[in-house]
Amino acid sequence: APNKYEAELRAKHGEELLFPTESLLQQRVKLRTWLMPNTKQSTEKIKVIATRQPVALLKGQVSEAVFKEYNPKDTALLLDLMRALAALDPADWIETTVTYEVRK
Repeated sequence: APNKYEAELRAKHGEELLFPTESLLQQRVKLRTWLMPNTKQSTEKIKVIATRQPVALLKGQVSEAVFKEYNPKDTALLLDLMRALAALDPADWIETTVTYEVRK
């Protein structure tokens, strides 16, 4: 968020955030995933970035890619995101990587 499905996503310090959100479920947004051939499980990761105040980090710089996988060879988005985060006061944002498992 923000995107065309979720205009704003707020969480308080220490509060658990569930994904997909109730709003996405009500909109009948479906997330699909798949396993590589001949596998029964896979561990995946998602990067979560939270800011104290709403920040349009990449607004207008890249096309909206809602629930889309990026080509690993295309590093432009990551570089732009890193530059945008570096311009913020370090006390105003935090990031973490969340791991989840997909099983057959």
